[in-house]
Amino acid sequence: MHKLTLFSPKHLMNTSSLEIKNSYVGIDLDGYYFNDDNLNHQYLNGASLKGCLFQSKEIKHTEIREATFQECQFLGCDLTSSDLVYSKFLNCVFINCQFSNGEWIESEFISCQFNNSIFNHTTINLCSFNSCNI
Repeated sequence: MHKLTLFSPKHLMNTSSLEIKNSYVGIDLDGYYFNDDNLNHQYLNGASLKGCLFQSKEIKHTEIREATFQECQFLGCDLTSSDLVYSKFLNCVFINCQFSNGEWIESEFISCQFNNSIFNHTTINLCSFNSCNI
């Protein structure tokens, strides 16, 4: 049985600390708390996120392409109809998340934990899940 481990972000930042408000393409963030950000219908293409916290966030109809997430936490998030394409997730935690109707293509999950998450009608093609707890 895998032990569930939650991380504490090193420092919490908010939207006002972004160089361009609500622009996530190609961003590089460490310890960011997505608090008041609107992540519906967004693009996180080429983003590099480490130690970030997504709590009770709607991330619907969002494209996540060629992005890297390391030690990020998704707690009670709704990613309905979001696409994960050519992205990498390392040591991430997903608890009570909704992944329905998404399309996942060639994404890699390494040592990730998925607890009480829903994947109804999600297409998962050529993705790898190494040392994951699903």
